[in-house]
Amino acid sequence: MEARTFRMAYWQWLLPLMYVAGAGPSTARIEIEHDLLHVKMGWFWFRATVPLQSIVHARRSANAWFSVGVHTDAMGGWIVNGSPHGMVHLTIEPPAAGHFAGLPIRVSNLWLSLEDPDAFVQALTENNPGAA
Repeated sequence: MEARTFRMAYWQWLLPLMYVAGAGPSTARIEIEHDLLHVKMGWFWFRATVPLQSIVHARRSANAWFSVGVHTDAMGGWIVNGSPHGMVHLTIEPPAAGHFAGLPIRVSNLWLSLEDPDAFVQALTENNPGAA
């Protein structure tokens, strides 16, 4: 399977802050490659590699008005977004490995902002029908 890349959604008026924080669009990567999902934001803020078969649920999510950037609930849930719009929620079992600010983490729930969230969900479910 050919790699598919999806663009993280960014709020234009927050871009200067995101650049200062080292998390501008050029540092973001959301890519489905072979049987893996790669997610990156910032030059060191967040990285995770998720086996597609571990994504047990992928769906559009409500806007995340309360956060932009990288945030956690400290129980395996992570929000990685440049905008509160275009949110997708992934449920991951077993939790995937990742890094936040260089520290190892586990990711069991992941919310992402995407420019084309419907295409992203469709790509995930095409490659892993169990995620629908």
